[in-house]
Amino acid sequence: MLPEARADLRAIRERGAEWSEDFAESLSLALFRRLRQIRDFPESGRIIPEYQVRYLRELLEQGFRIMYEVHPDRIEVFGVLHSRQDIRLPQ
Repeated sequence: MLPEARADLRAIRERGAEWSEDFAESLSLALFRRLRQIRDFPESGRIIPEYQVRYLRELLEQGFRIMYEVHPDRIEVFGVLHSRQDIRLPQ
C-alpha cells in the first residue's frame, strides 16, 4: 500500500470518529476486509471506469473507492477516496 493510501485510510477513520467511534471502527473493518480481498483476489475489482485500463482496478465499499494497480509481482493500493472525490493516478 502506498503512503498516500495509508494517509487516506487514516483521514477517513479520523473523520468518521468525529461522528461516531463505532461508525469509524465499523467502516475501518469493512475497508480492511476489502484490502484482504484485493490481496487474495486482485482481479475481483472492476476496471476503473474513467480510464478503462486493465491493470487499474477498484473495489467499492460504503461510498468509498479503493483503487489499486495490479503488477505481475505485487498489488499497489494508491488511493482510498470517497466516490465524490476526483481520482488521482499513480505516478
